[in-house]
Amino acid sequence: MFSLGHALEGCTLGRARRDISALADLAPSSATIPRDDHKVMVAFELMQPGYQVVVRSGERIGVDRTSREGRTAEKQIPILGMSAPVQQDVGARVFAESVIDD
Repeated sequence: MFSLGHALEGCTLGRARRDISALADLAPSSATIPRDDHKVMVAFELMQPGYQVVVRSGERIGVDRTSREGRTAEKQIPILGMSAPVQQDVGARVFAESVIDD
């Protein structure tokens, strides 16, 4: 009985590790930020608090942020499991891994 329990536990842990790794692979590694008169891609490791991030429709948000302009709908599937888009207005808290649907 104990051997069966250990085997099932090992299987479950292996599956959980694979699932977490798959979620981490979904995360983007860079973001688009405005610089002077053009937009550039910057790796998240180089970003500083306060950087403005440009996110287009269909893109995954790579960092937690506060919306500064415009309105959008975002799908928060990876965070809250909500497949229906949630409306976000200026000043709304927007979470990393959400997908812009608008």
